[in-house]
Amino acid sequence: MLGLLYIAVSWISGYLILKQLLPSIFDFTKSLSLTGKQVKLPAWMVTLPASFLTGTLLMTWTTYISAYLFRTTGEPMLYGNMTSFLIFSFIIIFFIAKDGTDIPALFKSLKSVVSKIKDNSFLKSNVIEIAYVLAFLSIWTFLVIGSFNIKDGVMRIGWSVSSDFSTHLAVIRSFSYGSNFPSGYPHFADGNMRYHFMFMFLAGNLEFLGLRLDWAFNLPSILSIVSFLMLLYSFAVLLLGEKIIGVVTGILFFFRSSFAFFTFITGKPSIKEALKELKNLKEHIGNTLNEEWGLYAQKVYVNQRHLPFVLGIMMLVLIVILPLFIKMMTSIGKLYQERVKKSDEEQMPDENKDSESFWKSYVKEFIFSKNAWIPESIFTSVVLGVILGLSSFWNGAVVIAALLVLFVMAVFSKHRLQYLIMASITVVLAYCQTQFFVKSGGSVVSPSIYIGFLANTNGLEQDLSRYFANNGLWATLEHFFKLIPYVTAFYIELLGLLPFIVAINLLSRNSKYKYHISLLFIAVTQVIGYFFIKYKLDSDDKIINKQLFTGSMLFALLLVVFACMAYMFYENSPVPRGTRALILAFSTPIIFASSVKLTLGVDINHKYVIIGSILVNIFVASFIFFLFKVKKPFATLVAVLVSVMITITGFADLKVLYNLNNSYVTINCDDPLLVKVKNDTGKDEIFLTDNYHLHPLLLSGRKIFCGWPYFVASAGYDWDLRNDIRRRILTATDQNTLKKLVEENNISYIVIDNGLRNSQGFTVNEELIRNTFSVFYDDGVDVVIYKTH
Repeated sequence: MLGLLYIAVSWISGYLILKQLLPSIFDFTKSLSLTGKQVKLPAWMVTLPASFLTGTLLMTWTTYISAYLFRTTGEPMLYGNMTSFLIFSFIIIFFIAKDGTDIPALFKSLKSVVSKIKDNSFLKSNVIEIAYVLAFLSIWTFLVIGSFNIKDGVMRIGWSVSSDFSTHLAVIRSFSYGSNFPSGYPHFADGNMRYHFMFMFLAGNLEFLGLRLDWAFNLPSILSIVSFLMLLYSFAVLLLGEKIIGVVTGILFFFRSSFAFFTFITGKPSIKEALKELKNLKEHIGNTLNEEWGLYAQKVYVNQRHLPFVLGIMMLVLIVILPLFIKMMTSIGKLYQERVKKSDEEQMPDENKDSESFWKSYVKEFIFSKNAWIPESIFTSVVLGVILGLSSFWNGAVVIAALLVLFVMAVFSKHRLQYLIMASITVVLAYCQTQFFVKSGGSVVSPSIYIGFLANTNGLEQDLSRYFANNGLWATLEHFFKLIPYVTAFYIELLGLLPFIVAINLLSRNSKYKYHISLLFIAVTQVIGYFFIKYKLDSDDKIINKQLFTGSMLFALLLVVFACMAYMFYENSPVPRGTRALILAFSTPIIFASSVKLTLGVDINHKYVIIGSILVNIFVASFIFFLFKVKKPFATLVAVLVSVMITITGFADLKVLYNLNNSYVTINCDDPLLVKVKNDTGKDEIFLTDNYHLHPLLLSGRKIFCGWPYFVASAGYDWDLRNDIRRRILTATDQNTLKKLVEENNISYIVIDNGLRNSQGFTVNEELIRNTFSVFYDDGVDVVIYKTH
């Protein structure tokens, strides 16, 4: 009950805070889209999700900071929650009193809303939004609960999430059952937290407040992804003015564009056999490196549940900042209109003089005008900077991606210093959090120039930082150009029709050279397609049915030709001004993923590819909407075929996800080891174990000395050093050495199981450990835990 009250208090307080700090999101009746069309967006599609995300962000941080300050009391979570409840309850009372809203007036307002619902006026005017929200709420509730639930006292963790949940559940329990202040990584107890963990802290706090673990994790996960999808829809509608574009954008988020389906079916002797295998497949399809992990599928959001929360924050920031971009595009558009009007009136007596005058006005408006730089609202910039900055330890990758997008948008916006203020506050807050949570062991990131992400470069070096150090500038540039064909082929295979459709959006429909531009575009795409097909046939030995692969790719390329023709020739209306700038801005996360490596493993850059794809899909949705809108049989056919080609891999991903969630890793909630450790050990004590990942001991809320190598090393910890210390402890030959090593590393318990006993790398001296320390727990079959003090 207290957990639900926590969500309610944070949601209501978020609403009231945003009403004071960001009033612009409560009324869109005067908003114009990039096309100049009046926007018809119900404000609740923004205010409801924004209130949940912002209120939860602020209240959770308040709880954490308060708990940290009370860390020596023995009950930090209790006092942290008492403090946050007190503060945010006061905020609710204060703002209600400040606005003069008494209880009877509040009930009268609610009664008015109910009456509107009863007479169907609300339903009629919001039918698209209601259907959109209910559809995605149902789908994501099914997927989230299906991947993780507790039934009859048994925790069922679907195969789709069992890997990452090893760390997520351990972090959650380190707060709900343990005492993780100062916060550390449960798989590597050293007092440093290099992992963006605040969403897990939220879930841990909800469990502490009484929600069962599955609901403590699932409920905020469902609310987060639905909130994000509501804000994504709203942003698309505010940008392009059409509700259907918002709906299609949400659908394209769910079903990714990729040629993975076609490489999968051509990897089997026949389509029939491929579809039969897909029916029971438990590994994601796709031939690019690590694509079988589901790096780009729906699985990402079921698995990495902190990701949608910050994606929602990013969309909120983009919604608030979008008018600055539209304002600049509107001003530039007026200059072009005046130029055309003047030319028509004067019949262009002096074309050179007219052109010179226009460009002077353009440069003045774009660069030298006061409102091109001076902030319209410093206060709004500060608010957005704080919100985005506080999200960095919820998911740092999204914050980086948001800053990249905002940087490009700033170039093409009015009031550019407003962006700078916001970005500066974000960076400062992110830096402060990093300094607070990472006290030793070096930086969280170690950036290098790394070209191509996960592309197969046929052995060519991708780390250009290292290549430059060894070979110099000119050799590095030459090497860079050698990588481009491999990177291009990688993204064509990974993203399918997406880059082609986005490129069509860049073409001008009302240019007098549009036929020439179309022919050039078609020629270039066909040449690229030819070399892509040739490259795949020559290099991908997984493709068995080469004729089917060639045929399917030729069909895709032909569809690009038809799409270009339908888009260019059915209407002469100009592409909305700012489209090209926004496509560049939205593509920056993908460019970043393809050129920079921040951590040990480059595979985590998949988040940037996902974020970039989500945003550019808005223009893919616009393209599909346009083809249907012209109501020509040819255009409609092309729209249908493009929609199928773009979404078919996503349908396959969904089937795989369903299959994965039908298989579980199970752990009893009352597992004897879990209960014993939880009840009879100190909350901050450290266990030396084998390379545990998903284990009852970690679900007891305790930390271990050195866990599973991938989770430890990928988070930036020195697994090799710890592993060597563990080996020295387990193979010690005398009591003095054993006790000294245990004391130096603050180890309270040593866990010996059959995994360690049968280790091939060393032989455990369990006899010495047994003679030196007392037995704390013995299951009589496998696990023996020795207490060291």
